[in-house]
Amino acid sequence: MTEMSALSVKSTATAPETIHLEASVASVKDATGKETIRLDGINDVVSVTEAGGKETIRLEGNNGYILAGGNGKSGQMYLFPLSALDKLWSSATIRLNGDTARVLVGGLTKDGQLAVFPASATNNGDLKQATINLDGNGGNIRLGGNGVDSDLLLFPSTSMRVSDSEATIWLDGEAGNLLLGGSGAGGNLLVFPSTSNRVNNSGVTIHFDGETSALGMGGSGHGGGVYLYDPTRTKERISIKADDGNIRLGGNGVDGDLLVFPQASNRSDSHTATIQLEGATANIRMGGNGIDSDILLFPSTSNRASSVSIIN
Repeated sequence: MTEMSALSVKSTATAPETIHLEASVASVKDATGKETIRLDGINDVVSVTEAGGKETIRLEGNNGYILAGGNGKSGQMYLFPLSALDKLWSSATIRLNGDTARVLVGGLTKDGQLAVFPASATNNGDLKQATINLDGNGGNIRLGGNGVDSDLLLFPSTSMRVSDSEATIWLDGEAGNLLLGGSGAGGNLLVFPSTSNRVNNSGVTIHFDGETSALGMGGSGHGGGVYLYDPTRTKERISIKADDGNIRLGGNGVDGDLLVFPQASNRSDSHTATIQLEGATANIRMGGNGIDSDILLFPSTSNRASSVSIIN
């Protein structure tokens, strides 16, 4: 048997070589003789080059790698649905673009989904078994479930993420808690009306400030108010309204009372209050429980620096 060290294929005797086979290497060349595809059986590599001879796609069997792009070319991958009649990039429902670092999923009548499954999932085609699910159609992000506690943690730029406790915003699905602030940042929760453009915080109508332990409500054309209802939420029984400066207690089936306690009281017994305004009897009770009661009335010219009582 005669061994062939190399095989060369040409379109004509004088034309450049278009296919070259030698040992475990196959080379496909263009009309000018430049190699465009190389199959290397020794190193388990398939190499595809652009017109200038620079490699732009590389498949490495040994490592299981697919490398695309570089050498002046943007690496991209397009996946098409069954209904696609062409291979135009605009018909792809999944696009990976190495130049823009984007992953585009969905569109063109297809709902884009990104699902992440735990190792315990028995069917990764069932989105309900995913513990992280990004749903393009509903605009939803679903986290947790299926025996997995979900958390969303946001860290400041100074964090090295050594510990979850460095997060300044922590949304805990298991406990149902929203934690804001800490780790060097004051937590704030800002709520805006529909008319606000949120350019700055001046349009906020509800502000929870963890740094100052303050709750601000109203402003920006809205009167602040606090309303407390019965268990059925059909009867308002306590209201604080900034618009009219009033506090309303009781009514709608209950007697309103305002109780003020001294420092020593544990507030377990309403009789230990030293000031009580009682809506049912229209009575004001003051003093008792070791406290002397006084009502002090001042003239308009007083700076109230001294406690001169008119009624004692």
